[in-house]
Amino acid sequence: QEILLKALMDLILESPKSCAEFENKNGMKWAREIIVDYYTRTEEGWLLGCMVKVLTVVAKENPTPGGLSRSYCLEVHYKIGAEKSREEWFVKIPKSLQTVSMDERELVMYNKIFPRLQVFLSESLFEDQNVDLPIPIIFASSFQGNGVHDCLVTENLCANKYFQVDKDTTKLAYMRAAMTSLANIHGITFSFMKSLGGKEQLLAEFPTIKEQLLPDSQDLKTVFNETIQPFLHYLARIQPDIAQQTQVLAKFHKFLFKVFIDLENKSELKKLRTLVHGDAKLDNFLFKEADDDSDTFTSMIIDWQGCGFDLVSNDLMWCLYGFIKNLPETGDMIHGFVEYSLEIYWEALEH
Repeated sequence: QEILLKALMDLILESPKSCAEFENKNGMKWAREIIVDYYTRTEEGWLLGCMVKVLTVVAKENPTPGGLSRSYCLEVHYKIGAEKSREEWFVKIPKSLQTVSMDERELVMYNKIFPRLQVFLSESLFEDQNVDLPIPIIFASSFQGNGVHDCLVTENLCANKYFQVDKDTTKLAYMRAAMTSLANIHGITFSFMKSLGGKEQLLAEFPTIKEQLLPDSQDLKTVFNETIQPFLHYLARIQPDIAQQTQVLAKFHKFLFKVFIDLENKSELKKLRTLVHGDAKLDNFLFKEADDDSDTFTSMIIDWQGCGFDLVSNDLMWCLYGFIKNLPETGDMIHGFVEYSLEIYWEALEH
């Protein structure tokens, strides 16, 4: 397993930067190197690299790109000897060096952290079962921070019947799938962190993961207290879907900094800090209907640029808000939805 991890980290390729570059001879050579590397890492004793030939690469720009990366959907046709195959890839390439720190976090997650967690999951937690993290298959991941050799290649989940849900959804089956995926990530990381010896060892092992803490500064407190109320009013104007919530917070703006500090220093809550996605809104979940039940779904979590070490409530808040903002009533209905959601999360976390 250690050899496979090292191989993943050692693959460094110059990334194509347009559909035409993916489809030309250099792009086909790039795709071939990824295929050979992937099979070498994942198939024990695989020695057929010399027989791999890429036939065509069809590239399309992602119709819904993110703000930090250029992204492409690739259809790669190739053969190993006489046997023809096809892969559907999703490729992300950092848009500029200005976003390098965010890009580095995600690429290191895929390049180093997720492979380590998968090994731990397979060898320490579920030795006799085939259990995977709720993330797409990683075909290649490289980060050099130079804008040339930075690239992430995963399976194209949409080509495998995964989909994004409507932003107005309140469907409980989607909520259960999302809560289960978050519980899996959080729970595995809790166990992995314990196996290393604790938080300090985890953060030392993966220095790109930063603990989300407020700086201990009187100047920061002054700036925060002076600017938080106008910021919340501004946020209500540019994000009308959360205007009600931000206006309520604005009424209590004098107490918010103390609330943040109290949450940060509460010893009981420190036990609930782990690796979090950091931007776990519904847009960053892709869902797929289970084969045996039309009202049961699984979900994958994508876009890990905002990951960090924080309270699990960071992810739970982002995710649950995507549902509760669409509920037709307030009060008891929202409380009931949140309570039921947290029960689902806790049950999944225990298992």
